[in-house]
Amino acid sequence: GNAASQGMFCGWVNAAGLPAISIPVEPHPDGRPIDMQIVAPFGGDDVVLDIARRFEQAMPWAERWPALAVTN
Repeated sequence: GNAASQGMFCGWVNAAGLPAISIPVEPHPDGRPIDMQIVAPFGGDDVVLDIARRFEQAMPWAERWPALAVTN
């Protein structure tokens, strides 16, 4: 995607006061990080946190670093 399309959903989610979380998914083949945004209805904070927790358990990312961030 291009820079203009990045974050295009954040504004309306914030303006609507909806709970949301952005979590990392598999990186682009060239190494760029890609994320997924999870949005729930108003008051659904527990829903986004539960989905993010389950996704992280299934696809751990804590130890995954882009080559640019890793020093040898």
